[in-house]
Amino acid sequence: MITSLKRFKKRKEVSFFWLFFLFFLAFALVMFILNLNFKISKENAKAENELNSLKKEVQKLELEKKNFLIKISEIKTKEYLERVGREDFDLKKQGENVVSFPATEKEQGKKTPQKEEKENLWGKFLKKIGIR
Repeated sequence: MITSLKRFKKRKEVSFFWLFFLFFLAFALVMFILNLNFKISKENAKAENELNSLKKEVQKLELEKKNFLIKISEIKTKEYLERVGREDFDLKKQGENVVSFPATEKEQGKKTPQKEEKENLWGKFLKKIGIR
């Protein structure tokens, strides 16, 4: 009976090396899984941020589309076409008299200041380098 107990004890003994090896392997596996989990959660957060920004952009574009559709429906009306024809192209209906006035100096001045400002800047540059 004593001999059978010795055999039983020998079978149950595990060397320290194998115990340490299994512990290290389990620890490495847990660290690997935690690292993967961290990377995946980081990518999920990044994807959610991108999704939210794209949703905002979609809402903005849908609003813009809605505004364009409203403008298109307004442009298709007869009243709009008549108004644009009268104001921009000086058109008239049959049997109608139209009187147009020359543009005032203020209206003419509104169109050219940017051009004059560019010329002034160009003129200043030319004066600085001594060409003008």
